[in-house]
Amino acid sequence: EALNHTWEVVGIVEAGGMARVYVPRATVQWLLERSLLRSTLLFVKLAPGASPAQALAALRSAGYPVDALQLDHYRAMLKARFATMYRYVDAVNVVSLVIAFLFIMVTLYTIVLQQTREIAILKSFGADNFYVLRQVLAESLLLTGLGAAIGVGLAFTAAWLIETLLPLYTVTITPGWIALAFAAAAAGALLSGLYPAYRATRVDMVSALTLE
Repeated sequence: EALNHTWEVVGIVEAGGMARVYVPRATVQWLLERSLLRSTLLFVKLAPGASPAQALAALRSAGYPVDALQLDHYRAMLKARFATMYRYVDAVNVVSLVIAFLFIMVTLYTIVLQQTREIAILKSFGADNFYVLRQVLAESLLLTGLGAAIGVGLAFTAAWLIETLLPLYTVTITPGWIALAFAAAAAGALLSGLYPAYRATRVDMVSALTLE
């Protein structure tokens, strides 16, 4: 049910088509505007072996009052028009990552403050600064790794919900993006855990044990 009309699916289009649904143009014009006589965009599929340049020249020389573009040029034009939106999304992502890494750093720093006695006991048993540093960074990697795994799981859940509730939308999550997410999480874990780890190495064993 769409546009106050009952539709019947008669075939599935191979993935990669520019449009998600193929409907006779006259049908869509009648359902949308009743008297719409023009289309805003038409895609022309060439026969195998046909030259895109020659077809483009033929369309332009035919006298039709339309602008003809090759598909690659059309994609580049769309990308240029939406470049500002992409930069905005990238900026939001960067801000979100910085806030997440600051939260990790504050959490680890709080843990270090709460575990001063444990760190002092480790040092009293012979643990050197490198061992303490490694323990704090390992905890940071564990926290961010778990968070990244939960985030990827939520992304797949959101993609399933979107494609279920809105069948005309497609959400693509590639292995490359998943690898990038885990790489960013690992880098953020190391950077966020450096200062708390440094503070852990500066714990005075005598003072900490005396206060406890």
